[in-house]
Amino acid sequence: MHRFFAFALIVLAVPCWARTITVDDDGPADFNTIQAAIDVANNEDIIEVRDGSYLADPEINLQGKSITIKSQNGPSQCTIFGVEYGFVLNTENNANCTIDGFGMTLWCDGIGSAIKCDKASMVIQGCLFNYCISLSGMGCAIDC
Repeated sequence: MHRFFAFALIVLAVPCWARTITVDDDGPADFNTIQAAIDVANNEDIIEVRDGSYLADPEINLQGKSITIKSQNGPSQCTIFGVEYGFVLNTENNANCTIDGFGMTLWCDGIGSAIKCDKASMVIQGCLFNYCISLSGMGCAIDC
């Protein structure tokens, strides 16, 4: 009985580590789209996006997960193109997300934004908003 108890303590003492999931639009990686990586990510995981251009079609939905999505080499090398929205975090679960180091380009024919967060916390750092063009004049870079 004592051996079982000692084994249980050791197993419970081993920390659960966050994974790093890689994304590359044209090379070897875990996934070739950001959304596919988010779909399998768990809270605290890091999604590292390699250099390239990525389409938010129609959006990149963070699904209420507390994750970090970061580019490998910054906003001049990694761009998100959106038609209505770029990254969207819409949750009542108080998820804390970090978006780090992306260039954002958005075209929309109505109300849209490069980053939209509703009822959630989000850290946005190292991002460059290249263009946020709305045909109706009502688009914006960040809508929180």
